[in-house]
Amino acid sequence: MSCYFLKLFYALLLLLLHAAGSILGFNSLPNSAEIKCIESERQALLNFKHGLIDGYGMLSTWRDDDTNRDCCKWKGIQCNNQTGHVETLHLRGQDTQYLIGEINISSLISLENIEHLDLSYNSFQGSHIPELMGSFTNLRYLNLSDSLFGGSIPSDLGKLTHLLSLDLGNNYLLQGQIPYQLGNLTHLQYLDLSGNYLDGELPYQLGNLSQLRYLDLGWNSFSGALPFQVGNLPLLHTLGLGGNFDVKSKDAEWLTNLSSLTKLKLSSLHNLSSSHHWLQMISKLIPNLRELRLFDCSLSDANIQSLFYSPSNFSTALNILDLSSNKLTSSTFQLLSNFSLNLQELYLGDNNIVLSSPLCPNFPSLLILDLSYNNLTSSVFQGGFNFSSKLQNLDLQNCSLKDGSFLMSSSFIMSSSSSLVSLDLSSNLLKSSTIFYWLINSTTNLHNLLLYNNTLEGPIPDGFGKLMNSLEVLHLTGNKLQGEIPSFFGNMCTLQGLHLSNNKLNGEISSFFQNSSWCNRHIFKRLYLSYNRLTGKLPKSIGLLSELEVLTLVGNSLEGDVTESHLSNFSKLKRLYLSENSLSLKLVPSWVPPFQLKYLRIRSCKLGPTFPSWLKTQSSLYELDISDNGINDSVPDWFWNNLQYMTDLNMSFNYLIGAIPDISLKLPNRPSIILNSNQFEGKIPSFLLQAPTLMLSENNFSDLFPFLCDQSTAANLATLDVSHNQIKGQLPDCWKSVKQLVFLDLSSNKLSGKIPMSMGALVNMEALVLRNNGLMGELPSSLKNCSSLIMLDLSKNMLSGPIPSWIGESMHQLIILSMRGNHLSGNLPIHLCYLNRIQLLDLSRNNLSGGIPTCLKNLTAMSEQSINSSDTMSHIYSINMIYYEIYFVYTLRGYTLDITWMWKGVEREFKNPEFKLKSIDLSSNNLMGEIPKEVGYLLGLVSLNLSRNNLSGEILSQIGNLSSLESLDLSRNHISGRIPSSLSEIDDLGKLDLSHNSLSGRIPSGRHFETFEASSFEGNIDLCGEQLNKTCPGDGDQTTEEGQEPPVKGDDSVFYEGLYMSLGIGYFTGFWGLLGPLLLWRPWRIAYIRFLNRLTDYVYGPIIVAHRYASLIQNIHHFAQLQWSLVIKHTHFCDSSRFTLTYHDYSRYAYLFLMHEKSQSLDVFKTFKVKVENQLNKRIKCVRSNRGGKYYGKYDSSGEQRLGPFARYLEECGIVPRYTMPGSPNMNDVAERRNITLKDMRLDLSNNKLNGEISSFFQNSSWCNRDIFKILYLSFNRLIGMLPESIGLLSELEELSLAVNSLEGDVTKSHLCNFSKLKLLYLSENSLSLKLVLSWFPPFQLEILGLTSCKLGHTFPSWLKTQSSLYELDISDNRINDSVPDWFWNNLQYMRYLNMSYNYLIGVIPNISWKRVYEGSTAVHNIPLLHGQVKVDIEEIKDVDALVPVLTDEVILVAAYWQMVIILPKENPVWFCSLHNRPENYLKGIINCALKGLDDTPQPKSKAGAREEKESHEDSPNGGFNSFYVSLTFGNSIGAVIGETGEILGNRSRCCYRCWKTPRNVITHSLCVVVFGSCDDLELVFGGAENRWMTMKNLMLEDTGTQRSDRM
Repeated sequence: MSCYFLKLFYALLLLLLHAAGSILGFNSLPNSAEIKCIESERQALLNFKHGLIDGYGMLSTWRDDDTNRDCCKWKGIQCNNQTGHVETLHLRGQDTQYLIGEINISSLISLENIEHLDLSYNSFQGSHIPELMGSFTNLRYLNLSDSLFGGSIPSDLGKLTHLLSLDLGNNYLLQGQIPYQLGNLTHLQYLDLSGNYLDGELPYQLGNLSQLRYLDLGWNSFSGALPFQVGNLPLLHTLGLGGNFDVKSKDAEWLTNLSSLTKLKLSSLHNLSSSHHWLQMISKLIPNLRELRLFDCSLSDANIQSLFYSPSNFSTALNILDLSSNKLTSSTFQLLSNFSLNLQELYLGDNNIVLSSPLCPNFPSLLILDLSYNNLTSSVFQGGFNFSSKLQNLDLQNCSLKDGSFLMSSSFIMSSSSSLVSLDLSSNLLKSSTIFYWLINSTTNLHNLLLYNNTLEGPIPDGFGKLMNSLEVLHLTGNKLQGEIPSFFGNMCTLQGLHLSNNKLNGEISSFFQNSSWCNRHIFKRLYLSYNRLTGKLPKSIGLLSELEVLTLVGNSLEGDVTESHLSNFSKLKRLYLSENSLSLKLVPSWVPPFQLKYLRIRSCKLGPTFPSWLKTQSSLYELDISDNGINDSVPDWFWNNLQYMTDLNMSFNYLIGAIPDISLKLPNRPSIILNSNQFEGKIPSFLLQAPTLMLSENNFSDLFPFLCDQSTAANLATLDVSHNQIKGQLPDCWKSVKQLVFLDLSSNKLSGKIPMSMGALVNMEALVLRNNGLMGELPSSLKNCSSLIMLDLSKNMLSGPIPSWIGESMHQLIILSMRGNHLSGNLPIHLCYLNRIQLLDLSRNNLSGGIPTCLKNLTAMSEQSINSSDTMSHIYSINMIYYEIYFVYTLRGYTLDITWMWKGVEREFKNPEFKLKSIDLSSNNLMGEIPKEVGYLLGLVSLNLSRNNLSGEILSQIGNLSSLESLDLSRNHISGRIPSSLSEIDDLGKLDLSHNSLSGRIPSGRHFETFEASSFEGNIDLCGEQLNKTCPGDGDQTTEEGQEPPVKGDDSVFYEGLYMSLGIGYFTGFWGLLGPLLLWRPWRIAYIRFLNRLTDYVYGPIIVAHRYASLIQNIHHFAQLQWSLVIKHTHFCDSSRFTLTYHDYSRYAYLFLMHEKSQSLDVFKTFKVKVENQLNKRIKCVRSNRGGKYYGKYDSSGEQRLGPFARYLEECGIVPRYTMPGSPNMNDVAERRNITLKDMRLDLSNNKLNGEISSFFQNSSWCNRDIFKILYLSFNRLIGMLPESIGLLSELEELSLAVNSLEGDVTKSHLCNFSKLKLLYLSENSLSLKLVLSWFPPFQLEILGLTSCKLGHTFPSWLKTQSSLYELDISDNRINDSVPDWFWNNLQYMRYLNMSYNYLIGVIPNISWKRVYEGSTAVHNIPLLHGQVKVDIEEIKDVDALVPVLTDEVILVAAYWQMVIILPKENPVWFCSLHNRPENYLKGIINCALKGLDDTPQPKSKAGAREEKESHEDSPNGGFNSFYVSLTFGNSIGAVIGETGEILGNRSRCCYRCWKTPRNVITHSLCVVVFGSCDDLELVFGGAENRWMTMKNLMLEDTGTQRSDRM
């Protein structure tokens, strides 16, 4: 029995244990096994992840490994507990973490059971919402808001019939109409389409959504009538509408059907104010409303009164009222205060509320009050606002508040001091630091205090930090706060963000960090100290702030090294700005930073010379600026692969080398990429073309166009600058693929061919710059489609044909039109007068004919004396905002217009010329007729150049009306008559050239007219006056001039005569006794006046940029710049106390002060200091000056060696004086750039008397600068010896010139094999022998090579075959006795100068077809063994030298380009000397005396010279020629007159001259040989009996102080 009970006991026990195990979950039955995700869905999610960029680790748990195989446990995933199917995909982003890329929705197709999909708050950068989204038919919830989706709403969303909530709001880029299929979503309860660019009419099918509770369609661009069907939504409690709806009274009835409505939000319904019935319907809804927003509806006070006509109509339930951006005044403010006792939030910002008298509003329940952007005065607060202690947020931004009365009368704030959490007083007129004491007494519980963009002065009081012990964010940016940074900021234990940028704070930065307890170190996240006057080294104690996320120290005077120890604690750092200091980042290459930066700007921080390898760890960068850092290295491949998140990349002004790899990389953020001023080469990779802004100028890129033709590659490209590169070939005909381009600059490349028709597809183009290429043919008519063009620069090409009339008919927005230096012909079309916005018109140096149109007065922009710079700026600097809305760039970007312009005879480069320059240049054409009087209507003209034409008639007196004129050039025409006296009334006229016309009479006097040089009037035989030292007829007579009435005496003449006599005696004794001797002596007087006028010429200072972007001015270089050089002459008249030598122009200056004495420099500097510091809100940190010691003073007045007053003042102000080394590059203003890093070394010692062995120079130097040594000029000295092989140490050399010395010995490949970057090599005129093996392959690609007399040998140098980029080659006099291989002739496509004379070249020149013969090309000069002919398109020839060098028959050349027949003579007469010094030629015929442009005007000469001239005339076939003053003009090509000593006596144009100087035993005078063609680089060639030639290039003939350089 007991055994039975024992068994029963065990059975019961097992049963109990089993039950307990079931309860506690210990048992595991087969039917209750753990549900895991389905494998196919797991793979689908992994594929979906693969298409996204997860820079923040949102999908870090989505891993394909054994420990994370269950996708149901992944972040954002929820599965069905029974089936395991994925039902929820919740990937909502945040401000600090979000996904980037494109959605591969097809990978999620297998998620058939998904019901909840949330991809909101991510960055999909314009990706379209996939049509396949309509395939998820089980979806109940779909949220794609705030994710930057673009395109249109797919109609397939109408298939999601089970959907309850659809949110597509705030995508900004979503456009098109609402698909009517959304009316099928009959179960929908929530629909948000607000904040997009949806347009069109609302589909009436929205009325089918009977279950809808929430509908927001605001902030769109809808049009048409509001559909009454919306009134069929009885359950609707929230309605938002916005757009350009046509609000009509009959459409308002349906509003009353919305009986459940509690929130009404209407925005941008601008005609709502005129619809009384609508307002009446809204007023009926108010009693039930809790929230009413009527934003930007043009409402007036009367409209608001109609809404709230009585207290009974003011809902007691209304909590939120937003009437921002309307036209309300103070009466509405008072009205609302009477009725709104229960209001908690009131928004009245951006209205016309001007409260100039005390009010007593009553808002006892208000929590938030926004009165920003109104014109409040302090008196509004004198009555006191009846606020309860509930007020938490008060916004008084930009309300014109002033301190004093505001601080005294704002007691209402004090009454809310216990509750006020946020106070915004930014952008007001508060100045006194008393505000801090007021805040201490009023609002000690503040969490957020915004006082930025006021003018607060003085230090921040210590008590502020002690009592504001709840402050979390303090924003004081943009004030004038002074003193050191208070250490108490580190003792404010709740402070998380401190903004102190753009103030005048000074002192050592280390004291701020070291003198604080930093009790807030664990919560302190943001520190902004940029643009102050902080000095010293960055202390390592900054690492205490281990929670820092933002650190900006830009624009101070910090110095020293920044190492790993400064940054190693910043594990959370996201933003680091250190630019514009004197810091050096010295980080070891192997360092791995603890942070992942998003924004890094370290411009001019001396990172170089190697590329910073630690950047490899920063894989999430959005912005990177490492420009101007002296990096001389190639960019590693890993860097380009890390650009996936980039929005801004700037690596300009370095020495980055090599090719950029063409990797497959997507740039979803469409970054702005700036790589200009480097040494990149090769093709431009296709992935860069994804950038909307791409700046690649001043590199060595050779190819771009293949990628442009791929529409998918460059679909977002808006700004492209590849100027100053090596891009060759023709423009492609595929510009339709980049039709969104706004700015295109291809200038200064090697482009050829015609402008393609497809370029007319660039309809959005605002600036097109093709300057300085080899483009030919006529302008394609398709360009007329580019009607948005502001700037069109086609100058310096070979374009031909007439100027199309459609330029004026279609391009009405043009401000700048330059077609200078082409082959354009025909008349000036009158359609150009349609360009009423044009400000710069340059059609010079063409073959235009006919007259100047009389419709010039229609150029209205030139008729206005003041430029509306704000309108121009808004148009120039902001690219079409719609474009950026479409292509996802939200920051204001722009481009800088620059143009080369002939300014007062000198070619200058202007930046943004549309703001200060209005000019017409029609010079160097064949224009005829008179100057139209309509020119006198162009009152805003600053420069007018009509020189070198065939204009006749007289100078109109109306030109004197052009009061803004600074430069007038009418020289070399046939203008007759007198110079109108009205010209002397133009005060700003600084350059006047009327020379070489037929003017007569007296040169006007008065004002500054006497200061013009004689060259301004020479060549006018009948002109007289003091300037020409030529008396006029009747100068000794006292008779009145013709046309003048004799003075008539009045009744009071006796009285006035006595008065005048008394005044004259006093004036004589008090004034003339001192200055009379100076002013009465004519040479001194004229010299003195000229000196004063030269000093004040072109001065516009002080000129400050004054426009709505003035707040961006932060540095001196942001000031408007003076673009005109100031040339000081006659310096010998000034003593050393009044004058100092200057070597530069003033084009980079913002202020210019003219001092009478050097001793005034201190007073002038004090004035300058006040102006600059007030303007920039920054303290001057250092002062640099050429020859600074002459101003600062190291000696006092007694001569003792101690600081002078200027130096002491600088020391007291903490300003560092910086001096220049005599003879250093700083003398030429290289020191203007701050924090300068020596990027390259250039040494030019040419044209001296240096002697000695050249080998000692190379062998006795350490050459520590070998890596930056770029240019070495030692030409024209007395160096001797052999060239050492150690010259190869300078492996970075780009230019080497050793010409004209006494060097000897061999030059072999061992001398040259290290010069991989060599572009220029001059070894001419030595006793060197180039012994290079035939198979040698040079490592360089030369552009210029001069090897005259270098004994190249008997065979033609085959290594030249590798030099395919040569455009100048001189291998003359090298004893080459060989035929010229065919490959050589085919390599001449870029040649501009070729000299193979004085060799023994033989054989036949092959029949080749040259597409282009460059200006200035010189034929080969050889012993007459060369025969044959060259097949050449005669219209492309610009120089007779390009023809066959030996012509044995009479040659008649007919060329349309020359517009004449040229017959070359058989004989070489004495007067002509020989054509280009070629006595070996035997030409016959005569030169036609009727050649256009012949100028044989005799010049003054001695009697002997006249006798020799007569003899030579008799011997010449054309006796009318002058024997030694000959100037011929062929087409637009101008010859020159060279005097005996080589000086220029005639033309001063910058053109291409070939002149030969005969030996004295033949002819005693120099003769000029004619020029055929024109060129940009001046070239003078002189020869003698020994047939040695010297070429001087870039020699400017105007005496404007332009640099002269001699080159062989």
